[in-house]
Amino acid sequence: MNKVIKVFPALKKFTLSGMARLEEWTAMAATKTIMFPCLEELNIWDCPLLKSVPLTCSSLEEVSISGCKKLSKIGDGLSTSTYLKDLDLYGCPNLKPIPSLDGLSSLTGLNLDNVGDGWSCLLPNMLRSNTSLRSLRISNLPDLIWIPDDSLGRLNCLGGLTVGGFSEELQEFPFLGSIQYLSASLRVLELIGWKKLQSLLPQLQFLTALEDLKIVEFQGIEALPEWLGNLSSLRRLTICSCNILMYLPSVDVMRSLSKLEQICINDCLRLMTRCERESGPEWSKISHIPRIYINDRR
Repeated sequence: MNKVIKVFPALKKFTLSGMARLEEWTAMAATKTIMFPCLEELNIWDCPLLKSVPLTCSSLEEVSISGCKKLSKIGDGLSTSTYLKDLDLYGCPNLKPIPSLDGLSSLTGLNLDNVGDGWSCLLPNMLRSNTSLRSLRISNLPDLIWIPDDSLGRLNCLGGLTVGGFSEELQEFPFLGSIQYLSASLRVLELIGWKKLQSLLPQLQFLTALEDLKIVEFQGIEALPEWLGNLSSLRRLTICSCNILMYLPSVDVMRSLSKLEQICINDCLRLMTRCERESGPEWSKISHIPRIYINDRR
């Protein structure tokens, strides 16, 4: 009998969370068995012993996997998931890459954060072929050394970008040379630095549509540049874990940011001291901003 058996034929969302002892998820041995034929959303969170996930569901639209430290394989079938819109992989340091990201033609959101070696090799072709991305996070990929500088030029719909946490040996961000081409679309930007970076990228000053800027772990920067005043649409500025940062742009520049309504400064000891209310030498630069948070305290 050649009847195909469909397991959970109507299931659209499946979540595994906090299963501390789960080690194996194996595919059905029978060749005529289809698992989750209509599955649209798959979440796997905090399963630290799980080693593999046999993804074969062509109907998937959202995949989120995080906190699975031993996970090494998620199945090559994901490469051809033409319906996939959001792929979120975080905190899986041993996860090997799928063959390609090029076929994910519907992808609008991609998050690769602290995954295994090899994923960075898939990025150049994916960034060239996928022009529908609206949200992109590429962080904590220690093997990411180089991506062509024009990689961002085709992402005309990109509204949110998080980049950083790369090799400590790098002198600059590996592929942000073309970030100015996102000046019309980019609204949210988070940059995660490292010790060797001595300054922010000057190309950032052309992001005139940017509303939310977050600067994290720039350990070599003492002062923010005057050209920050060119970010005429900026509404929120967040500065975190920049240990030697002492100076904001001048009073005139900070006051020229007429739309700036919130500034947050966290774990920046020198700058926090200089921004003390009423008494700090940097206070006059931020005193006009409606919402001021220092270490999450207003």
